[in-house]
Amino acid sequence: MLAVAAQPDGDAVVDGDRRVTFRDLDLRSNQLAHLLIELGVVPDAVLAIGMPGSLEWVLAAWAIAKAGGGCLSVDPTHPFPPSIHSLGLGARICHDPLGTGGLADPRGKACLVSSELVTRTVEDGVATLTLNRPEKLNALTTASFEELRAHLDALATADVRCIVLTGAGRSFCAGHDLESLAAGDAMESRHAEAQTITMLEEFPAPVIGKIRGHCFTGGLELALACDILVAGDTAQFGDTHSQWGLAPVWGMSVRLPERVGMARAKELSFTARRISGVEAADIGLVNHCVSDVGLDEFVARLAAQIAANSAGANRIYKSLYASTRELDRAQALRAETDLPYGLPDDALERLTRR
Repeated sequence: MLAVAAQPDGDAVVDGDRRVTFRDLDLRSNQLAHLLIELGVVPDAVLAIGMPGSLEWVLAAWAIAKAGGGCLSVDPTHPFPPSIHSLGLGARICHDPLGTGGLADPRGKACLVSSELVTRTVEDGVATLTLNRPEKLNALTTASFEELRAHLDALATADVRCIVLTGAGRSFCAGHDLESLAAGDAMESRHAEAQTITMLEEFPAPVIGKIRGHCFTGGLELALACDILVAGDTAQFGDTHSQWGLAPVWGMSVRLPERVGMARAKELSFTARRISGVEAADIGLVNHCVSDVGLDEFVARLAAQIAANSAGANRIYKSLYASTRELDRAQALRAETDLPYGLPDDALERLTRR
């Protein structure tokens, strides 16, 4: 039987006399997921590693879910241990995927679904928020926004110096889930989604958007709330509102021209043209475009650099940069000189330890 830590910050995953930290399992499954994506072996992957419930089985199952895979072929004679449901950040086994009353599909298929639509980990002052609907290319729903808002609320009082926002599997976010949109999916307030994106933008710590794969329309509006964007070289960006007969309501008409200029923003919106990560970097939509293979490492280094600096100084910088949108140049210069946000609490300590 596999024992699994109940919380992401829990101690370990144990298989027999073996022991591995939850974070290590998360990192290893990320690496395996990226390999599956590179090899193009994602859907309906056959799992022949270990027994269902073993450490290798959990690692492979989680990786396939992160890579956007659908089902695993398993031996239906081995039931799935209930403790696997404790994997709060990754895939879990459907209790009854076909309504058969059992854990396993009688045809030997186990449906992988997400236990959370947005997951959260925190390590060394860096919080990672992951959109977690890989089977739907992380398309956004009402519940996605509710979970994202809850995470931001929780992190607001935590010792977090940087946030990394990314997507599970092969895409960052394909946009608003069109099926749920057509079905009338909406939050209680029609402004709530936009307010959640503004919460991300106004979070007191710097936010990095790590973009792999699709970043379209609503996904792009979400990404534009990040302070820094880093894309893989195969990433695709696009504002497709006009293609679907939709109007932007999450800030596209404001934040896109702030990034790329009004003329270029109009062209992207009017044409609904997709652009690559390389072109996105060329026009200033993203800060960096790196190889897909090196994306995780690049963002990890960038986040560590930010987290090593004064959280107070970065908070003040974010406030000052935001205020320049509302003030003319002379007012903004005067506002900075007046120190409206004070000095960072750690200024003296950092100056004296030189």
